[in-house]
Amino acid sequence: MRPLLPGAGLVAGGAYGIREGLKNSQGDRQRIRINAVLNSTGKHGPNLGNSIGCLGMMFSLFETIAYNIRGEDDLLNVIGAGALAGGVFKSQSVSLPTILRACTLSDCFTSDCLRLCRGFAQLALLLWA
Repeated sequence: MRPLLPGAGLVAGGAYGIREGLKNSQGDRQRIRINAVLNSTGKHGPNLGNSIGCLGMMFSLFETIAYNIRGEDDLLNVIGAGALAGGVFKSQSVSLPTILRACTLSDCFTSDCLRLCRGFAQLALLLWA
């Protein structure tokens, strides 16, 4: 699934570029509209593809590191890798509120996700017991 991320980002960015090109060139001749769509697609497609590819690589790296350190392959590795990858990706403006917000959100998502998984496990035990 992860090798498909840059391609999916490229397609999504291209679709966004088509939409932006058509929106920004309303009322122009068809030749100018086609040029605007091509320019916008070329601008947004690779940008989003690169961003999603970088996120996928960081996520995979952090998940592998967590697995090697902890020695377990469970949901906590995935949640931590996602929180770290998102935090590193959005750390261009390193400020204390940004760091605190990332830590708070990752803590909330981790606890909610683990609680949800435990709930599903208990429900499965009740249904099949």
